[in-house]
Formats: sequence, structure tokens, C-alpha cells
Amino acid sequence: MTKRRMNPITINEDISCKKDSSQMMLTKILDLEERCQVLQENNENLEQACKRYTSMLENCPVGYVVLDSQGVIIDTNLIVATMVDIQPEKLLGLPFHELLPEQYKGAFSDHLERCKIGEDKTCTEIQIKSSSQKIYSVQIVSFPSHAFDHQKMYYNTAIIDISNQKIVEQELLRLDRLNLVGELAAGIAHEIRNPMTTIRGYLQLFKKRSSQSQEIADLQIMLEELDRANAIITEFLTLAKKTSTKLVMKNVNKIVNSIYPLVQAQALLGGNEIVLELSPHIPEILIEGKELRQVLLNLVSNALQAMEHGQVRIRTYLEEGDILLSVADQGPGIPEEYKEKIGTPFFTTKDSGTGLGLAICYRIVKRHNCTLDFVTGSQGTTFFLRIPNKVS
Repeated sequence: MTKRRMNPITINEDISCKKDSSQMMLTKILDLEERCQVLQENNENLEQACKRYTSMLENCPVGYVVLDSQGVIIDTNLIVATMVDIQPEKLLGLPFHELLPEQYKGAFSDHLERCKIGEDKTCTEIQIKSSSQKIYSVQIVSFPSHAFDHQKMYYNTAIIDISNQKIVEQELLRLDRLNLVGELAAGIAHEIRNPMTTIRGYLQLFKKRSSQSQEIADLQIMLEELDRANAIITEFLTLAKKTSTKLVMKNVNKIVNSIYPLVQAQALLGGNEIVLELSPHIPEILIEGKELRQVLLNLVSNALQAMEHGQVRIRTYLEEGDILLSVADQGPGIPEEYKEKIGTPFFTTKDSGTGLGLAICYRIVKRHNCTLDFVTGSQGTTFFLRIPNKVS
């Protein structure tokens, strides 16, 4: 039997091969460890970015919801939950249209449809209601997004509260109406008053010449109606006046006391009473006394006409450094549908009213940089005139 000879070169090659294989394995392991470390760092960065995004979303002043293709809420932030007064977990799974007044549900459906078709940002102004039935004017801004498999569509929707903006817009419209009335008044002043003066003169002449009692009575009625029309025009023209207000140091209490005998006599004739509650700590301020007197007379007159029998309470007091003058009646209050129209020229609930008294008051108040507000209910209405200590 022939002995097999071992080749040393073959053994060395085998050992070398094993060393090379071990080196490659080690290199691969190190490469994998390095990749794992990079992936771990990327994952940590993603988690931090996710936390920052979530925190930003929760604390931003804008409401945000994610809706599925049917308009059902699948995610929300705290702003929306606070706005509608519903816990965030209870909002999940709720159809968004259930947060809307009935008249806006159709507009919301159209909004989603336009967003789906347009594949772009879609804006709509609607209203939403809270669980306590408080209504918010909002703008909803939606844009569509798809899941990774492109099988599902979502609507990322921002909800922007524009209630205050709507209030400002309504106030600007009211001021625009006042300015328009002023311009109209300036244009028609001479056109109407001049022929009325002529007509009144002839009526007075006919009355002097007439000897029949019935005819004299009829002419007197015509004269009274002309005078009433002239009074309306006079008030109307007051809105158009561009007067320079001369401010002097006055005490509000003294102005109230100066008109008290006049308004008390008016109150007693109607079976009412004027009650004064004047703070002794009211300071003198720069104000136009005649115009403040006009505002006060109008507010007291309205208060007396708002009730059959009762008290009108006039108060002065200090609040946060400002002077507050309030006029409260014990009437039935202002109906809800009339609240927004208060101060609008020619709006009145009185049979013989002109609807210009409060409009003039608001103009005077604005000119003095004051504010005039009111609260009303079944127990009566109170108007609050706030006069800053420094009227510019």
C-alpha cells in the first residue's frame, strides 16, 4: 500500500482561505453594525421629529382634523375639542357634519367633493356648534392625501375661527351705512327744507285768513305734521355734521344733575321715576358737555318709553380707571332679532320714532373715543357708556 504524501502548500492555502473568509465575515458584521447604528439614529431623529410635529399640532392656535373619505374624524387636536366642548377621544369616529348646524351640512359635502375632484387645497366658510350650542364662524381648509398603497384617501383639514373677524366686518358695514346716511343727509338738506318752509308759510297764511273752525283744525294738523317732518330732517342732518369737538374739563355727575329736573318731569308724566346713584369719586375729564348731555337725554328718553311704569336708574362709577355711566330701565328688554340693528339709522320699534336718536349717540360716542354697549333681558335693558379718563 503506497503512502499518500501531504503537500504543505495545500495546507497553507486552506488556512489562508479560512483566514480570508473570517476577515470577510468580520467586515460584513462591522458593516451591518454600522448600518444598524445609522438606522437607529435615523429612527431616533424620526421619533423626535414626530414629537415636535405632534407638539406643534397640539399647541397651534388653529384647529386640525384628519377625515377619512366619508368625512369621519380619525384624528384631531385639542383646539377642535375645546371649540366644540367634546373630549378628543369622543371626537374620533364622529362624522364631522354632526358638528355643523343643519343649514351648513350641504356646504360641507360640496367642500369635500370639490377637494376630492380638484386634488388641491379647498376653502369654505361655514359654522360649527359646540355641545352647549355655541356657534362659531369658521373657515375650513382641506387638502387630500393618500395612504402608502394609494387605496385610501384622507382629508387634512384646518379649522380657523373667524368669529371675531365676522364681528369686525359687521361693525364696518354698520359704520359704512352711517357714513352713507351722512352723505345723503348733506345732499338733500336744502332740497327738502326749503320747499317745506314755503309750504309752512302758506299754511300759516291760510290759517289766519280762514274763519271756519274745521278748516283751521285741519290746517293746524298739517302744520304739526310739517313740524314733525322738519324735526326728523333736523335729526337726520345731525348725522352729517362734521363738527369740531371742543373739549373742556367737566364732571359727569354735574351733567347728570343738570338734566335731572327735565327727565324727572318727563318720567312723572308717564307714571315713572328717575333714580340717581352717582359716585362721589368721579373725576373731572376732558369732554364736550353738550354732546354728552345729548347722549344721556336720548338714553333716558328711550328708557322711559320702553316701560309703562317703573324706574330708570342712572349710575356713575369707576371701573378699571374709566368712568362708567349706565342707564337702566325695567322694561321687557330688546327682542333677540333686534339686537344687531340697534344704532342703525331709521330702525325703530316706536310708532312715532325716527330711528335716528341712537345713531346720533353712537356717532358722538365714536367721536369722543368712548364706547356704548348694552345688556338686555326680560327684566330690562341697561346701556353702558364707558368714558376713558383721557379723551383724545
